[in-house]
Amino acid sequence: DKGYFLLIKQGNKLSTKDMYNRLDSENPPHPDMDKITQLIEKRDLSGMMEVIGNSFISVNKPFEFKEKLLSLGAVGVSLSGSGPTSFAFFAGKKSAQKALKQLRKEKTEAYIVKPIKKAVIFE
Repeated sequence: DKGYFLLIKQGNKLSTKDMYNRLDSENPPHPDMDKITQLIEKRDLSGMMEVIGNSFISVNKPFEFKEKLLSLGAVGVSLSGSGPTSFAFFAGKKSAQKALKQLRKEKTEAYIVKPIKKAVIFE
């Protein structure tokens, strides 16, 4: 079992152009891409999730699920692109299902996906 991702839609899609304009007006932190590349090459998803990041988090104020998902057992959480979708990586299916159940209780749109070699499988 190589782990599972939880995809979480948090609100409405913001204009990518507007998000880049916001980003240009700030000096956000940047992920360590060399480290991430090394971890991808090693196929170390857990290690990658510990260091992954997204500069848009600093300007995407609705990014509110990170602490909740970490408390529910996520190994790592980040924003996908400029938003509004976030993703969380879980080492096992049970912990991903527990988080999904909690988010759905709160009427949050979320899905579990399993990484495979060339795509994902929605479960």
